Amino acid sequence: MAHYYHKITSPWKRLDANSATVDTTVFFDDYAEMLRDIQWVGTEKIDGTNLNFHYDGNHVHALGHTERSEFNKEVAAWIEGRITESFESIFEQTFGEYEAILSGELLGPKVQGNLYGLSDYQFIAFDIFCKTTNTYWSQDAVTEIAEKLGFARAPFVKTGTLSELKEFVMSTPASLLEPRREMEGLVIRPPAELKKANGERVIYKVKVHDLLGRGAGKII
Repeated sequence: MAHYYHKITSPWKRLDANSATVDTTVFFDDYAEMLRDIQWVGTEKIDGTNLNFHYDGNHVHALGHTERSEFNKEVAAWIEGRITESFESIFEQTFGEYEAILSGELLGPKVQGNLYGLSDYQFIAFDIFCKTTNTYWSQDAVTEIAEKLGFARAPFVKTGTLSELKEFVMSTPASLLEPRREMEGLVIRPPAELKKANGERVIYKVKVHDLLGRGAGKII
C-alpha cells in the first residue's frame, strides 16, 4: 500500500513490543545517537488526519494518508472549495513543471473528535516534498507557501538536545493550537535537512504517549 507521507519513529527504541513506553537509554538508530547533542528543531505534532496537496506539474489533487484513504463528504467539499484556479496558480508559480506534495494535518469538526475545538476545518502544513528532485524543501519554504495559500503551519515550539526535548515533552506542555489541551508532542529535525545512508531523512517524533505511557490531549 502506497503511503503519501512516510512514517516517523521515536528516536528511542521500544524494547518490548507490548511496552507502552520507549526506553530512552537505547537509541532507535545510529543517527539519533550520533546527533543526540545537536540543537534539534521541534515543531508541534498535530493530531488530525493526514492531507496532502499533490501538484503534478499542471493541477493539484488531494490525497489522504494512503492510496486507500477516503474523505467524508464534508471534508471532501471543504477540500474541493480550496482547490481553486488561484490556488493551483500558487503551486505553478512555486514549483513550475516540478512535481511536489504539500503535506499537513486537517483538523476540524469531524476529524479525530475535533481535539482542538475548531468550528471549521483547518489545514496545518508541515512539509514539502519535491518528487522530481527527491528532496524535502526547507521549513522556511513550508512557512512561505502556507502563508501564500492561506494555511497555518505546524507551530515551532523549541530547539534543544534530545535530552532537553525529552524533558520538555515529559512536562506535558500545552498545545500552541489549543492552550487548554496538552500537546501531543514534537516532531524534531536537524537545523538542516539530513539523509541517512539508505536515503531516508533524519526526523523523529517525541510523544507524551511514548515517554509516559498514556495519551496526550487532556484538558488542562
